[in-house]
Amino acid sequence: MAGEQGSSEEDPVGTQALEPEAVTLERAARVLHEVFGPLLDADYLAGKTELRDAVAARFELSQLAAEELCDDLERADRIRFVRTAEGAAWHIPSEGAA
Repeated sequence: MAGEQGSSEEDPVGTQALEPEAVTLERAARVLHEVFGPLLDADYLAGKTELRDAVAARFELSQLAAEELCDDLERADRIRFVRTAEGAAWHIPSEGAA
């Protein structure tokens, strides 16, 4: 389409910086640690939903994109679900501990 040509030059406020590609696992993990600390006391699904919602809000992502990012964080061991005799929680290691 002719109207789309040169659209990147017509972005005076830099909205392209908000694209999902700009969100790294490191940034997302750091934000989750800032929001929740090292532990989110919640069952698997409820906790993962809270993590997803925090990522979606902070980086202005769709719920689907935020859920995929949380899946990537979990696969990379940047967040992990732990269950002990005392209960269950999501562990969010600090940046240097991952």
